[in-house]
Amino acid sequence: MKRFEMTQLFALLGINGPDLLLRSYGQHAFPTLEHALKEVPPGQALLLDFAGVSVMDTSFADETVLELALGLSQDKYGDRWMVLEEPSPATIDNLEGTIARRKAKVALLIRKEDQMRLIGHVEPNLMEAWQLVYEKSELTARELADQLGLEINTASMRLRKLYDARLLARREEITPDGRQHIYMLPI
Repeated sequence: MKRFEMTQLFALLGINGPDLLLRSYGQHAFPTLEHALKEVPPGQALLLDFAGVSVMDTSFADETVLELALGLSQDKYGDRWMVLEEPSPATIDNLEGTIARRKAKVALLIRKEDQMRLIGHVEPNLMEAWQLVYEKSELTARELADQLGLEINTASMRLRKLYDARLLARREEITPDGRQHIYMLPI
């Protein structure tokens, strides 16, 4: 996992902080954040550390974090993830507002005080599956199907959608019964 301290953007943008504001600053910061994400080895996550950032406004979020999240969900960055660590409540509100305003079908992984959660657009059935993976640390489609009383294809599709949205990671395992994926959080 690679960590990027969001306070590094203050020097890049020539501002004192503690806030990340304005669309134009977000546009200027985006290439730096995108480069940091591309530098993450495949199969790992970029941790955006918000310690020292009081608030990131909706315009800045729209040009940076939301653009990265959309790119991840469209497989623009390959097998990589992004996790936002310790964003302030105001920043979370602004991120949720930005996602809602754009009607973007995207969600973000948030880590606060070693707890993970999702914000943004997540269908209830996918949220239920994500929550089970979070609680159990790892889960296969068979385990999800058994836990929720689903057909294996339905369980597999839910986990695959969460993986494609870059909200879960996975690894492949070969068993005597064949190939299966084990899903987990990306950190």
